[in-house]
Amino acid sequence: MGSFLMRILGESIFLGKEAVRCPEVSEDSSKIYWLGYFPASGADTPATASRATVNDDLAESLYHVSEDEVGVHSESDETSAHSVDEITSPSEPGTAKNTLLVPCYTLAGIIRNKDFCGHQDVLLLIDNTFLHELDETTHGQLTQHEFALCGLGGIGKTEIAKEFCFTHQHRFDAIFWVEADRLTQLSEGFASIAAQIGHTDRSNKVVSRNIALEWLKHPMKRQRNSDASTTSGTTPVESQMANWLLVFNNADNLELLKKFWPVTTRGSFLITSRDPVAMRGRPGVDIKPFEPNEAVTVLRHLTVAPDKELATGKQASIKISTRLGGLPLAITQVAALIDRWEMTLDEFLGFLQKQASIETIARERPPVLQEQYPHSLFTVWALDSLTKSALTLLQAMSFLSPDSIGEFIFLKYAPEVTEVPMGFPMTQPSYIQARTELTRVSLVRRNKMEGELSLHRLVQDVVRVQMSEQRSLDIINFVTQSTFQAWPTPFLRFDHDTATWKRSEELLPHILKLSSFIPEYSHIIGSSQLKHTMAKLLVFAGCDFEAARPHFLEVLRLSSDLAAEMEETRADAYFALSALSAQVNEHPKINLDYAQHHFDCRLKLCDRAQFREDRMAMAYGELAHAQRLAGLYEVAIENTRVAIELTEASPAFKSGDNWPTFSNTHQAFALAALGRYGEAITPIHRSLEYWSKRASTTHSFQ
Repeated sequence: MGSFLMRILGESIFLGKEAVRCPEVSEDSSKIYWLGYFPASGADTPATASRATVNDDLAESLYHVSEDEVGVHSESDETSAHSVDEITSPSEPGTAKNTLLVPCYTLAGIIRNKDFCGHQDVLLLIDNTFLHELDETTHGQLTQHEFALCGLGGIGKTEIAKEFCFTHQHRFDAIFWVEADRLTQLSEGFASIAAQIGHTDRSNKVVSRNIALEWLKHPMKRQRNSDASTTSGTTPVESQMANWLLVFNNADNLELLKKFWPVTTRGSFLITSRDPVAMRGRPGVDIKPFEPNEAVTVLRHLTVAPDKELATGKQASIKISTRLGGLPLAITQVAALIDRWEMTLDEFLGFLQKQASIETIARERPPVLQEQYPHSLFTVWALDSLTKSALTLLQAMSFLSPDSIGEFIFLKYAPEVTEVPMGFPMTQPSYIQARTELTRVSLVRRNKMEGELSLHRLVQDVVRVQMSEQRSLDIINFVTQSTFQAWPTPFLRFDHDTATWKRSEELLPHILKLSSFIPEYSHIIGSSQLKHTMAKLLVFAGCDFEAARPHFLEVLRLSSDLAAEMEETRADAYFALSALSAQVNEHPKINLDYAQHHFDCRLKLCDRAQFREDRMAMAYGELAHAQRLAGLYEVAIENTRVAIELTEASPAFKSGDNWPTFSNTHQAFALAALGRYGEAITPIHRSLEYWSKRASTTHSFQ
């Protein structure tokens, strides 16, 4: 059944060369009306006009033509408001006009990457999806296949799609490459498909689109250098059906594809998109960065650096690839820069290790790459197009460990922070909206089951270097305060309950990440509150870990100019250093020095308040610990006695909620060292009796 569809402005339309009067049409020429002409096969049915204001339902029923798509036919056109355009549908399937001369590959403007390497597993997945033998269940008919390549910008989606097209074009009669990030590009792409079929007039993009859609539904083909042809009205046979591949590249707005998706059970669709929703309902893969070994291989393959085969160059390439996080765009860009700047890999590594160099690298786009890929790291992620709330959330994440950011930090504890950076989404609906915006373009991934977010390290780097110093300080302060609020136990409470360990373990990488920015931002961190909170977090992170020694020393450095104000935090840092020194059998003099500093801090703070008394008891006990290890047994026994007395005078002890465990232990070992075994056994028995009755199943003393 053929069909004609025309736009009516005014009172008349033209069908062919004959005018058809529409007496019902209003004189209001701003309204749009359509005439549908549907002749029955073999009959001359007169044309009839019907009046209907354009709406979504009508547009859907008439080849999905909508008012906003007409484009060149809008009321603002230079042509008369009463002019009429004829929109002709494709010819009957099977006619010569509606067949495609094959093979046909619209890849002329697509430059193949001669240095493409890696991702062979992904190419195999696409191959297995598209290029199965003919499905026996369809009796030899071709079936439809779809595959989506998703992931972060610069991860290699387009390059993989290009490589598949070039390496597998011999398996398809036709390959159509359509840029899909904007409506105009989609329209132009389908106009190109229509032109291949024989519709060379591109002035009406709606007509071109419909012709292309009709052919994709009935993909009749003609072989080159063949006399074979079909005549109008004949029934197509399976041997005349083309096997086609349609690539929608950069389809980040999936809504745009709806009007360009053929209603058919044939053909193959390959979609590249940053939006992971593209994988719903169809096979696909979320492209990950190169594995470390693969990244090193690619970097050394792409560069001509003279030291790439030397031991120093190989080591440098490993460190460079690790720093770039295996991101293909970054590796390609860096390899080109190394060659352009005539550097060795080892020289470039020294340049890369400077944080400031990230900005230089991110902005650079070597000329050799411009034809292949139009973006740099600064432009590929289009950070300036994000809403304020989405960008602020991304900025907050850029100062945390990138692999597993618990959303509880932002959803539960961020609202408790008094100084919130402008733009941060403080309500759950606004947070979800901002998060969705980031996941839609794969800047952020979400683990739904764990409630965790993750992002690429280079995204963090680029986000940070685009912030002003004041903005960076605001974000650091906010993230530090939020993380502190999320710690499962109050500051200065020593808890041996293992139930808090999981949350502590989740927060530890973020505390260490935050601490890594202290040297870089120390010149702008002037707030005593921020220094104090950062120091407290470092105390949290370092408790009982030998590797945390540098963090405790950093606490002392941070607090050096605020000693009186941060005496409590400094005391805890000295206590932790003393305990760590004892655990690793450091020289007794060093251990004793830390313990004495801790004791002196506590003496300064002592004001007879119960909290201070409890901490004073701890100071006596730790000093006794260091003295015992230094062989000062008698003075150690005396200090443990004072510690025990202070603890036993506390309300917590009297209610059964506290016990001087460590002081009793240190006393027992000091007595034993003097050979007073009968006395030594008493404090040990008392402690065992207490904990056997009090400890819960989650208590570490169990």
